[in-house]
Amino acid sequence: MRKNYGMFRGILIEQSSWDNDPCSRQFTLQDSDGNVTDFIITPETYVIGGNQSRNGATVTAYYDMDAPAPAIYPPRLNAEIIVVEQRGLQVKVDWFGWNLVSSDRSLKINPSAETVIMTQNGLPYSGSLARKNLIVFYSASTRSIPAQTTPEEIIVLCD
Repeated sequence: MRKNYGMFRGILIEQSSWDNDPCSRQFTLQDSDGNVTDFIITPETYVIGGNQSRNGATVTAYYDMDAPAPAIYPPRLNAEIIVVEQRGLQVKVDWFGWNLVSSDRSLKINPSAETVIMTQNGLPYSGSLARKNLIVFYSASTRSIPAQTTPEEIIVLCD
């Protein structure tokens, strides 16, 4: 199922428990314009680099733009994917079409034999990557439109 992912990138300014659940957290992120958003992280949230989630870390939260959200300030959204930034590694979370171009047409992936491809539970994936929601990890890309890259790793989000 194609998901419509929204993204919020900011500095982690506060972490707290959520709803007295030891397995859930709330991350408060602030972007470069000063906007603040709270993200709820549950056991269903896919977290990348979570062991580096300290206040002051740069974090990108991905959420389902079609999911209902309470009308409060600051906004509180359920995080589907959390990525704690790691040096030299770029991450793209999106739906990739038949030609392996992201839905926003900003990135085309060209997997190689060295690209590690797996499902979100860590199992090897050998099916088609076309028309799938993917997490793509890469370090370099072309300056073309769309940018092209040979990913280091791809995680297939199975719905």
